[in-house]
Amino acid sequence: MQATPATSLLEVRGLSKFFRLQGRGWGGSEIHRAVDDVSFDVRPDETLGLIGESGSGKSTIGRLILRLIAADAGQVKFEGEDILHASRDRLNQLRRRMQIVMQDPYSALNPRMTIGEFVAEPLVVHGLVRSRSDRREQVAALFEKVGLPADAMDRYPHQFSGGQRQRIAIARAVALKPKFIVADEPTASLDVSIQAQVLNLLQDLRAEFGLAMVFISHDFSVVRHMCQRVAVLRYGRIVELGPSEVLMATPLHPYTRRLVAAVPVADPRLERAREPVPVETPGEDATPHPLREVSPGHFVAMP
Repeated sequence: MQATPATSLLEVRGLSKFFRLQGRGWGGSEIHRAVDDVSFDVRPDETLGLIGESGSGKSTIGRLILRLIAADAGQVKFEGEDILHASRDRLNQLRRRMQIVMQDPYSALNPRMTIGEFVAEPLVVHGLVRSRSDRREQVAALFEKVGLPADAMDRYPHQFSGGQRQRIAIARAVALKPKFIVADEPTASLDVSIQAQVLNLLQDLRAEFGLAMVFISHDFSVVRHMCQRVAVLRYGRIVELGPSEVLMATPLHPYTRRLVAAVPVADPRLERAREPVPVETPGEDATPHPLREVSPGHFVAMP
């Protein structure tokens, strides 16, 4: 399931996050295992997909990796360095190389800042600009990379469409030339016609900057397009992990088969000929099972 430490940019081991739900259960509260003993690696230049339905824990994992929320157990190492126990000053330094693109671009933007100020902020905070003119030059170059006009930098977030706002958020994420990005469903709030443009932009930037990425989605067709490997999440645990083409062609876990069967086919004749989506059996995922390697690089949770 894992690459060797020498070839891994990011190492996640036994990562867990529990939330206490007030007013539930006999004791007045209930523990919700949002992420439960998750382990995986991301290699340099690799995009690893995290896929699952809402509530599967995929977005929580993305935030745990960057320590935007605190983990309850486990270990996260970036370039061999412990993220979860790094000091605040060291964490700020590490975040120059680790960034995130949020699902809702508008909530990530500051409505009181021009988009030029917003994109330039990390450059200013980390002392990477020498003057106001240098700042504008660097922001203009970033705008060109993400397909925005340089003269837009003096406008405010409300003056842009959803797709343009996501481009702004991506420009800020790559401003510090990071090595790793968490893309948390970056196209989920966009029109279908704009989604492909943003996905292609991420692919181009990944190639240009040599980025590694954790790409979070609920859409298997998007993950197949973006990712070399996929981890399928169910109730906070990985139930299947392997190359994206292998999981798309020969999914083995029942939940993975349901996700693949739900991917629409453009040809109506092929769609009618497909087998129906498998029905979930009661208690199917109630008992967690360890991941076992069934073929090289392909792991499935099984007894």
